[in-house]
Amino acid sequence: MELRRLSICLAFLLVAVISHSSEARHSLERRDADVDFFQDDPGSDNEQNDEGDDEDGPVPNATILTKPEVYKVPIGGRPVGVRLECKIDIPDTMVTWMRGDIGLVVLGTLMADPTKYQKSGTDLIINNVTQADAGGYQCKVEQTPPVQIEHQIETVQSAQITSITASDDGKPAPGADLTLTCTATGMPAPKIIWSKLVNGQNAKIGEGAVHTIKNVKVEDSGTYFCYAMGSNNADTKTVDVSVRRKPKVHVHRAVINSAIGVEALMRCNVHEQEPVTIRWFKGDQEIDWSRYTTRGTESNLTVTPQSDADFGTYTCRAECDFGTHHRSIELVETPVVERLESDGSKLSWSVHSHLPLTNIEIQLIDTVNGTLKKFDVPVPDHKTHEYDFTYVVNSVEPGHYDAVVKVENSKGMGENSQAVELKEVEQDPERIQEARMGPSPGAAHAHHPTTALISTVLMYLLVRML
Repeated sequence: MELRRLSICLAFLLVAVISHSSEARHSLERRDADVDFFQDDPGSDNEQNDEGDDEDGPVPNATILTKPEVYKVPIGGRPVGVRLECKIDIPDTMVTWMRGDIGLVVLGTLMADPTKYQKSGTDLIINNVTQADAGGYQCKVEQTPPVQIEHQIETVQSAQITSITASDDGKPAPGADLTLTCTATGMPAPKIIWSKLVNGQNAKIGEGAVHTIKNVKVEDSGTYFCYAMGSNNADTKTVDVSVRRKPKVHVHRAVINSAIGVEALMRCNVHEQEPVTIRWFKGDQEIDWSRYTTRGTESNLTVTPQSDADFGTYTCRAECDFGTHHRSIELVETPVVERLESDGSKLSWSVHSHLPLTNIEIQLIDTVNGTLKKFDVPVPDHKTHEYDFTYVVNSVEPGHYDAVVKVENSKGMGENSQAVELKEVEQDPERIQEARMGPSPGAAHAHHPTTALISTVLMYLLVRML
């Protein structure tokens, strides 16, 4: 049994050895056949060498290194050019410059007007840029796929105001519409802003080339500013507006004292409005223009009374398209009190009278209970036409009073003075009422010098008797 198993194993071993020997022989035959194949094709070695010697390979694509840019070019002054850049990473690459469908440079060759365009390497130069040159410019590299960038040219012109106007020549009537117009040039178009001086401050009031103010009033008068705001500068101009109004007459004195044969000058002037027509009237009767002189807004009328009929009311009247205004002057022979003032308990005033004064009276009205107290002031014993007085009030109860002065001459009592407030009146038994008259230069003191001399002699004799 054991012998039989050993015989089977030896048989299997023998088959395996024979099989391996046969495969080795077939492998060697295939290798010899391959060697014979390559040896029989003499060109195969050259072709293999040619494939290993090809070192150039395909041409790489170019890249534009420059980024798209907006070129702002100032115009309107001296000629200015611009250089558009197109930098390529591969030297000697030919580029094409286009403006829309127009080829300016084609594959490195300048095709456009050489006085306007130039090429510098791969850059494009544009000479004497104008507004017409604004727009897009493309730099291209013709390859597969092509590459390109586009630059933009924006023309910039400094803002400049060419005119500024106000309707009605800047003098509109009250209630009208005021139109302010400001015209400016620039590229891009400047922004227009309006402002006005208000209480010393420049305040914005609107925008746009035209600004309208409805139903203007006197308060709309003033200086208006137009600002043209450009991209690189600002321009400004002003226009003055004076809303017209009816005239306003002012007289220097409302009451003037004169006498027969004494010349009187009456003056008036007109405020805030020109042109005006000024006329004088006596009552309702217009005075011949040859009797007064007018210069612009001032007018003077000279009257020398020849009889009582020449005294009375004179009127200065101013007229314009928007109305009239007048003020009257009374020419009188009675005294005129002026410049009544108070300082504590002291009163001071002046009197105009070409006739001698006959009576001077102070009236004090208690502002609390309304009681009236009168004081007579000594009348000067000399004659002049202008008198100055002072009077200290110290003989009334302390309090607050309104004081009025009344003066009379041979033609009658003049109008009461304006009332003034008399403050800080204090009672002082040791002080006596004091009235002094200080006339214009040449006038005498209110106290006669004889009275002072008698008082001095009496005091001397009294001392001697003691």
